[in-house]
Amino acid sequence: MYENPYYDNSTFASHFYDPDNGKTYIPYAKQAKETGAKYFKLAGESYKNKDMKQAFFYLGLSLHYLGDVNQPMHAANFTNLSYPQGFHSKYENFVDTIKDNYKVTDGNGYWNWKGTNPEDWIHGAAVVAKQDYAGIVNDNTKDWFVRAAVSQEYADKWRAEVTPMTGKRLMDAQRVTAGYIQLWFDTYGNR
Repeated sequence: MYENPYYDNSTFASHFYDPDNGKTYIPYAKQAKETGAKYFKLAGESYKNKDMKQAFFYLGLSLHYLGDVNQPMHAANFTNLSYPQGFHSKYENFVDTIKDNYKVTDGNGYWNWKGTNPEDWIHGAAVVAKQDYAGIVNDNTKDWFVRAAVSQEYADKWRAEVTPMTGKRLMDAQRVTAGYIQLWFDTYGNR
């Protein structure tokens, strides 16, 4: 039986991390940096104990938290309840429709990007993602998202506006993730 990783009463607060203040959007809640690093280490402990099923379950959880902070809204504590409500979820649903256009195929991961501490990798990913936040969440995209409720034209506008930065984020996330997986194997598997 796996431990339920969503211990935060369905707030998903632990899936957010603002690198500027080190917090999630709920005071004193666990955040993605510490939670992702915890699962990285638990994966390693399980691997050392030859419990492969648990090891890779935990590694998957750690990768999920890393993936979250690669999304600028997660790195800026912009939730589905932030104004405009629902933009976070609609944005992530839109990303699912374009992600295949941004596959990294050159094999260039970010190897040895942030040293050997998984917290540094998660923090670094959040820093880069937050720098790209304004290319996705800004006055125009918010206004167009609200107007999209009654206008396909505005739905198309906000989607077109966020696409270039989203493509950049998708490619960067793949490279960071590849390096993070290599870090885990270098730390625990390739010894």
